[in-house]
Amino acid sequence: THGTTTYEQYIGEAIVSGPLFDLPAGPLQASVGASYRHDEINDTPDPQTQIGNLWGQTAAGHTAGSDAVKEAFAELQIPIVKNLPFIRSLDLSASGRYSDYDSYGSTGTYKYALNWTVSPDIRFRGSIGSSFRAPALCELYLAHPTGFLGQASIDACVNYSSSGVSPTIQSACAALGIPGTYTGASPNGGGGSATISTGGGI
Repeated sequence: THGTTTYEQYIGEAIVSGPLFDLPAGPLQASVGASYRHDEINDTPDPQTQIGNLWGQTAAGHTAGSDAVKEAFAELQIPIVKNLPFIRSLDLSASGRYSDYDSYGSTGTYKYALNWTVSPDIRFRGSIGSSFRAPALCELYLAHPTGFLGQASIDACVNYSSSGVSPTIQSACAALGIPGTYTGASPNGGGGSATISTGGGI
């Protein structure tokens, strides 16, 4: 016997970009756009897998579902100054994106980056921005997975308020903000956000 997995994705996107007007250090460049993406998954394990009748293997049920996201985004490339002592050019880029997921809701991300060219051989750059990852379809819809170890054998924080783990583990789980009735599933379905900063020179 065998199972089947079908994954479908539909994408539409439109972008307009070009110079807006001239600044003393050069043209102000802009780009704006919008996109739509729809994803579907249909994973059907073979019948023997679904009933856990295969020795030495994990199993899962029928996993099916969909998600869609609508996004709008914009970016500016801003020349600040150029041809000054120790500043061949200094540019700032600023961008933002708004995302609206059927499964997760809406969120916004941004990025600012500074590029300082001292000479043809020396350049410094740095950036700060935010990032977001929505739950994947498998994280949203995975059906009845089974394995050989209980979740508590893998994650000591599972139901730590009543599982009998040591006070040290209970304190550590609580310090991470994990509730005592945590079941092992991600409270936000696998999504997450972050703020990222980078810097460097050549």
